[in-house]
Amino acid sequence: MSVRYRTKQTIYQVIFTLVLLSLPIRAAVGAASPLWGELEPGPYAVGFENVEKYDYSRVYRDKYDYDGNIRSEEVARPIQIYIWYPASAEAETPSMVYGEYAFAAPEDNRFYPLLAGLQGREAGYAIPFLAQSRGLLQDLMNMNVTAFKDAPREQGEFPLIIYHPDAIGGISQNAVLCEYLASYGFIVATSHALGAQTLNAGMDAVGLETMIRDREFVYGHMRDYPQVDNNKPGLLGVGTGGLSALLMQMRNTDIEAVAALDGIFTYNYGIRLGTEFANYSVARADAPILQMYIADHDSLDLSLVDSLRFSRRLLFAVSERDRNDFTLYPFAGALLADTSAERVRSIEAFYGRLCETVREFFEVFLKGDDLESKAFVSSAPDTFWPVTYSLKEGEIPPPTERQFVEMIQEDKIERAIEIYEQLKKTRPGYVFFQEATMNGLGYQLLQQNRLGEARMIFRMNTEAFPNSANVWDSYADACLASGDTETAITCYQKVLEVLPSDSAVGPQVREILQNNATQGLEQLQQ
Repeated sequence: MSVRYRTKQTIYQVIFTLVLLSLPIRAAVGAASPLWGELEPGPYAVGFENVEKYDYSRVYRDKYDYDGNIRSEEVARPIQIYIWYPASAEAETPSMVYGEYAFAAPEDNRFYPLLAGLQGREAGYAIPFLAQSRGLLQDLMNMNVTAFKDAPREQGEFPLIIYHPDAIGGISQNAVLCEYLASYGFIVATSHALGAQTLNAGMDAVGLETMIRDREFVYGHMRDYPQVDNNKPGLLGVGTGGLSALLMQMRNTDIEAVAALDGIFTYNYGIRLGTEFANYSVARADAPILQMYIADHDSLDLSLVDSLRFSRRLLFAVSERDRNDFTLYPFAGALLADTSAERVRSIEAFYGRLCETVREFFEVFLKGDDLESKAFVSSAPDTFWPVTYSLKEGEIPPPTERQFVEMIQEDKIERAIEIYEQLKKTRPGYVFFQEATMNGLGYQLLQQNRLGEARMIFRMNTEAFPNSANVWDSYADACLASGDTETAITCYQKVLEVLPSDSAVGPQVREILQNNATQGLEQLQQ
């Protein structure tokens, strides 16, 4: 194999710093790299670009050093974005090798120290699969890839997929999958997994929040990308990235589909991390989810997956495989270091089927293809694909608070009450709105002289929050406005009943509610 790079020393002491000696070649739709195995490329050539951005809402380095001196370098959070996209085959573009994924040379020179550290981490992650051989590592870095650097974009709009890497995995751990998706008409974007102010993200709430916010930053950047169809965004994650993708969907409900490869929310330690996260909400997890997991893992626990009742879940239970098989590294290692043709074929076939399944999933839920037409629906487990597929249909989710309020504001209160009453029967004790929101809406309706509707809202609030003195006081106001003194008396009596144990009100409000109820009862009972 010809060497496209030469090694040189840098002030950052990089494990291997590679200088590309590329020749322009014509982008060809079918020119897949050896790392693709027998994967069939799609109808598009694959373009690749990387951009450097700073998230000025967060810092990566402290403004001052330990001695109180202001740092001269940039302290905002650095984010390098990798983008794979459908490209035009009718242009001459420079060829690429894998090393350009491990170290995508930045336009912004301030990124060099950070990327040098990430390059070393990539090498450390990959080399165990290469028999601990620096020579084989160099061979991997010199292997041709299918993407073409800065190739002209194909015309049209394409669904966007945000890739979530594992917490300490290299950004290129699934580069072939990203290339493959781009060849079939998807745009895939991602960024490095970084800690809040360290190279590696911690396996805790801070690390998880950092990973999600970085991907959200990428998502925001890609909204203005020329080819992106913003109507159908999806998320794809591996390992810890599978969990961060799920949580990102919970707080970004415009996401249409989530694919998790060995997402750690099927293992007990990942469940604890996820369910204790601030924005964790089963009610907001309503996008279809593809989840591949190790069926015979010691820590397997499907309780979180089972709880996602509003999501359509496509589950792939994998047996006799290692968690690393959900990335490119085992196949790359087998291809370069393993002389066993049987092992190479086994890993190649599994990774290829994985890529095809992810593509078909996103074709269904981002492009509108028919689910039953996809190969994974009817495929049986075999030697190379020891996977059992099952489908769990999702329930119709309850409305969000905003949807419920909008329904009432749009004069659809009968429909709103019908939904509320149905949920009382099917999910007793479940409340999907806040007390203050309904209270404010009720007074808004009173001001609009919609007295009957205001009463319905306040009554609903007393049912949902029966131990709140304030909601009973508000309900009394609505009853008085409509002339129902008998119910108003009952409301004031409830205020005095629940007020002593209502810890949500402060001393001043407590006194106001006490006086209002007492005086109201005296006047009405006379």
